[in-house]
Amino acid sequence: IQQVLSHSTLIDYVHRRILWLEEQGAILPDEFNYRTKELGYIKSINWMAEYRTLEETFSLMINHCRSTIAIKDQKDKIFTTVTTRDILCFENLQEVGNQRFEYEKYTRNVKAGKTKAGNAPVTYMTMQVGDFVANIKQANIKSSKPAVTTAPVSATLSNIIRLLAETKIHRLFIVDNQRRPVGVASVKDVIGSLLEYQLLGNDPAKGYSERLRL
Repeated sequence: IQQVLSHSTLIDYVHRRILWLEEQGAILPDEFNYRTKELGYIKSINWMAEYRTLEETFSLMINHCRSTIAIKDQKDKIFTTVTTRDILCFENLQEVGNQRFEYEKYTRNVKAGKTKAGNAPVTYMTMQVGDFVANIKQANIKSSKPAVTTAPVSATLSNIIRLLAETKIHRLFIVDNQRRPVGVASVKDVIGSLLEYQLLGNDPAKGYSERLRL
């Protein structure tokens, strides 16, 4: 294997191609100026309030097959994300499992009247997701927490391609003027748009002014 062609590699190439065409004075297809609503990027997203537990957050990821979950504060503003990469923060997964068993043992004993409620065992999974993110930042764990990348509702396809290429991320959240998440644009979404509008073709009958040719 000499090279792997990933979604991110393709987005980076398209971005560089757009810059080159603009430098040449080419007129890009109108679709590159379509905004998020026209592109279908305004849609319901999976999110979690900062006071919910880490277990609930990871469960949401698993149940909806998502690698990233938006975390909102008390004003419904997005302030960070939790991703599957954050599992790297747990140096000892066996300890996580043991904590879970101890917590379940505690809850069973409380229900059976063998133990009084209160002073529940502290576990990673019962930690509030907002506290989890704060602890990561405080510990300066390199594996995560870059600033969450967002784009305004007015962003165009060209804007989103640039952001994805420059940040090397796989998705960004669309936010309104109050920074409340109202949609998402992933690398997969963008490639879908490029294919839908036939922006990746190489039709000799079309010039640079009508089609982005690779």
